[in-house]
Amino acid sequence: MSRKTSLILELVRRSLQLLEARSDAPGASVVDDRYLLLYKICRNDNYSETPAEIDPLIRLFPWVCAELERDPLCHALCGELAADPRFRKLTMPDGTLIPGTEILLGNGVLISVLWRYLNLTKQLVWDQAAVENLLAESERALARGGLRVHLVLPLVGLSGAFAVPRIDLDQGWRLREMTPEECVIFNKHIQESMKLPCTMAYSGDAPPFLRYALVREDLSVPFSALAPPSGNVIDPQRLPFDEIDYFLSVLQVSTAQAESVPDYSISSPAIMYRSQDWAMNTFGNPFNLNFSWPLHRDLQSPGYYRAWFAAPGNWNWWVMRTLSFIKDAGDDERRRIRLALRWYAESVRSHHLEDRLIKLMIAADALFVAAGTSRGRGAVIGQNMAQWCNPLPGEQRKFRQEIEKIYKHLRNDLMHDGATVEILNDKIQNDKDLADLINVPFCTDMFETCFLAAWNGMVVSGTDGKGDREIQ
Repeated sequence: MSRKTSLILELVRRSLQLLEARSDAPGASVVDDRYLLLYKICRNDNYSETPAEIDPLIRLFPWVCAELERDPLCHALCGELAADPRFRKLTMPDGTLIPGTEILLGNGVLISVLWRYLNLTKQLVWDQAAVENLLAESERALARGGLRVHLVLPLVGLSGAFAVPRIDLDQGWRLREMTPEECVIFNKHIQESMKLPCTMAYSGDAPPFLRYALVREDLSVPFSALAPPSGNVIDPQRLPFDEIDYFLSVLQVSTAQAESVPDYSISSPAIMYRSQDWAMNTFGNPFNLNFSWPLHRDLQSPGYYRAWFAAPGNWNWWVMRTLSFIKDAGDDERRRIRLALRWYAESVRSHHLEDRLIKLMIAADALFVAAGTSRGRGAVIGQNMAQWCNPLPGEQRKFRQEIEKIYKHLRNDLMHDGATVEILNDKIQNDKDLADLINVPFCTDMFETCFLAAWNGMVVSGTDGKGDREIQ
């Protein structure tokens, strides 16, 4: 047994004695909440509810720590921890420990171990084997240099009344039902304004809105990715947002394969994450349940009104077919497809028609226009989208002309002049050459429908658009 382990064992045992004596003492002093911040950081133990019989003890931690600071064993532990490079330390520019923080380093580790012990045992009785198991668990995590984290993204817009099979995606991601525990966490800790995908009146027999999640299990998160100063939240820059956006876009584009006018949206309001691993550190245990990163603020807008997606029996086939189609594309084509689908998914989430239309145009640009094309982009998009919309040449010509008009006459107004729906509607109504476009809602719905018709045709046929129907 190392000296550091021996010191921690003895100091935890001593802390339990102090807590037991103080908790039984009549008229124990009440600590101002302002002094409890550092101690509350480790209060939420990895999404687990703090036992009711243990929760009040947090108010005694400052007193216990003050007592330990006078204990020579605690000073010896501080020296051992300061020499261990695996622990987070507050340092000066030259890398030396900031004077006066050595005792905080020792107290922080003791608080972390003590609170973990109390959450698991739910009692103040000394159990050396339990503490040794905790320390061994911590050593394994410290040796790996990080934690294995589960990311759970609850999906809104996918009705819980319909059975969806588990779908194994790429890169360790999967779609599956949320566990009862995950539903409890979501319902308790996610803001109410982020829970509903739309503002509408639900009938008494409306289906449950939430049942499924996009999940990544055992994501390796190094300790360096935990954001200071608390150390119990992942730095958002280290979360795999590119992968999240990609798989959400794949799920989104796979929902409207059988609809002539797509009205569905699938998205996620937040990332919930947790780890079964545990490691003692200076500021408590990762992860605090209050740190669930919100996504896509448009979900909080009353203008967001896309309907539920009722998953058909073959939805998993469409999802896997989409993934296979993307995987089989060449590197440059795959990049363009992923970019196009991301913009398409963003367009579906947009409640402003202007935003929705310009994002659809960008998606079409990425998917159908070859790199380096400087002129005639609208004609290229119109031709490549229209050919999938109707097998009759006359109907194709009509679609092509309307798509080209929308792109040619509205894109610059949106992109460069910041035109509003009202301005665009006036332009359409006052230009006889644009009369067949009717208004902005018509243009937006048509552009989206044609984009999806082309996408679905490409996926089903297995071509990237460069086969028999060559991109011009």
